[in-house]
Amino acid sequence: MNEQDQRLNDEGRTLWDQKAAFWDDLHGDDGNRFHRRLISPAVERLLALQRGEHVLDVACGNGVLARRLAALGGQVTAVDFSAALLDRARQRAIIFTARCTSCWARRLRQG
Repeated sequence: MNEQDQRLNDEGRTLWDQKAAFWDDLHGDDGNRFHRRLISPAVERLLALQRGEHVLDVACGNGVLARRLAALGGQVTAVDFSAALLDRARQRAIIFTARCTSCWARRLRQG
């Protein structure tokens, strides 16, 4: 990753870390109304998740979708590059088997 990309990556992570509490409060345990009425039902229909299947939730935020998929029986790995959001996801996921881990945004090389 070049220096400019690294700076942008670090800036994005810092901004998400700074607004983690706001985001977590906004979405809570079950997500906001948009998430509950549109996102989660659509994802659930699309995945047709079967108990025990493995699911990767990328950019999981505070883990709303990860917790829902775990409640449906999925073996969920939730990733985000914001340590603060992952802390929030972990705090809310105590009763679920969702595994939360950090990741780094990287530009994929084409070709």
